[in-house]
Amino acid sequence: MRKITFGFMVVLVVLSFFIGSAMADADPQYKAVKGIVLKNGDVIEGQIISMTPDRVRIRTKEGKISSYNFSEEVQGVIKDDQRYKGIAAPTEEKPHRIEASVSYEYLSPHETYGDWNAANIAFYSKVSPTFTYFIEGSIANRLEGNGAAGTVGAYKDWTSFLYTYTAVSAGTYTPYLPKFRIDHDFNFKLGANKNYVLTAGITYIDYFTDHRDFIVSGGPTVYWNRWVLQYRLFHNESNPGSVESYSHLISVGYGEDGWQWTYLNVSFGKQAYLATSLDTPEAVNNDSLNIALQHRHWLGKHYGIFGEASYFKLEEGYEKYGINCGIFYEF
Repeated sequence: MRKITFGFMVVLVVLSFFIGSAMADADPQYKAVKGIVLKNGDVIEGQIISMTPDRVRIRTKEGKISSYNFSEEVQGVIKDDQRYKGIAAPTEEKPHRIEASVSYEYLSPHETYGDWNAANIAFYSKVSPTFTYFIEGSIANRLEGNGAAGTVGAYKDWTSFLYTYTAVSAGTYTPYLPKFRIDHDFNFKLGANKNYVLTAGITYIDYFTDHRDFIVSGGPTVYWNRWVLQYRLFHNESNPGSVESYSHLISVGYGEDGWQWTYLNVSFGKQAYLATSLDTPEAVNNDSLNIALQHRHWLGKHYGIFGEASYFKLEEGYEKYGINCGIFYEF
């Protein structure tokens, strides 16, 4: 097995301000304010010492005085769920979301591969602060035939530093859909603000052909203000033949819930398997590249649109240009 050495850059700047002494007097006009909510989700409880359009200083219950930038770090204040100096307390989170989308992909050479079309629907439900389940379904149309697939899964917070993702999928009899697939990720939250996440995942895919994939993956994610930075390495063992390959994912996202999210995802590596359809089976090991730009935009407090534009190239295979658009509603 090849040894792969990879590096990743983690950029996180923590600015701590010790302004004034622990005996600094709090401004009485902010007595009703019980704390602030940061954009990374943290709640800082304490007494406001001073507040300007640019910065807020707060003394925590432990006596520490900290300073935060309004525009870059503060989501809202805690004051009887009312607005204060133009900063809103967090909007009530809706526990359910439904979304629907359609996608179209053009492949070249077109006479060989044609178009790929799909329609998708998904439902997400947060039944408790620590558990969210989802159900997804899709129908697809390709030259190889029509097919349908479904997925059920869940996100579960087990402790303050560990949450998991699990999904099980199955499709109808087609050469391009899985007969059975299972994905499971362990996500470890690190750092004082739990804004570093280390992921270790496994995936098993059994196709209607004689092929099976077993994938082990892992990498870091950094949440920094409105930015999300991720790297993930994948090792795939394809059977029959125990053909091994590696691929990489680099993702950069920017935004926040209730406003917009934009992600640029770049995946590259090898697609390797044993071509058993040939008279004499032989290993295939081709380079691949996938670039996807995703955007989700809230048009109102609890509804909006989303879409994706993508490009995929497989060495000695095909090129694919794709577009996806959909709507979502939270309730």
